[in-house]
Amino acid sequence: EALNAWLRCTSWAEEAVGHALGRVAKVSSRNPWKCILISLLGCLLCGVGFLRFNAVSKARELWVDQASQQMKNLDWVEGYFAAGGRPCRLIITAKDGGNVLEFEKMREVFQVADDVRALLDGNGKVFADFCVLSQNSCFNAGVLRYIGNTSDFNETIESTADVLSAINAERYPDGADAYPSDSLGGIQRNASGSVISAAALRVDFILGLDQSAEEVKTWELA
Repeated sequence: EALNAWLRCTSWAEEAVGHALGRVAKVSSRNPWKCILISLLGCLLCGVGFLRFNAVSKARELWVDQASQQMKNLDWVEGYFAAGGRPCRLIITAKDGGNVLEFEKMREVFQVADDVRALLDGNGKVFADFCVLSQNSCFNAGVLRYIGNTSDFNETIESTADVLSAINAERYPDGADAYPSDSLGGIQRNASGSVISAAALRVDFILGLDQSAEEVKTWELA
């Protein structure tokens, strides 16, 4: 019974729509220019909204509620603490899926970092031409900050134990507080809370904000 009632309702709706469209077609055929004019006016009215059209490309403006508490907090932080640079981030994992902090794997991480620093863009520039300086050298955030550059690694790191000792330090060599969870992912700790392994790590190459945006983009795409 319910099915028959449903079928009768849909049949009636289809018939009503058909009659309505038929009447619209008759009116249109009798007054073609009026219909065209009304259609054009309707399109113009719908297009009025484009007068206030703004192109937005920033992800946080597209996807984050601008009135949210998170945005208010972010605006406050950026208002009092200016951004120090533009990060280009590498997320690195071990090829075998194991502990990325093992000595040989960390040696490869530093080699990758050297390869990135040596990238030559179409204008003949390298990372050192755009980087943020710290203590007269290019600043790299992430895991590299625990140890320094490749020369520092070769001089101070001889085993996985040395890597873990550096990672578990309370401060970076530059004196700032260090937090392993900020640079590592998939962390495992021992009973005393020290990091003993990690599945992934990050390396940031910080570009100066005073550089030409087009030149920086050229290097990023190299």
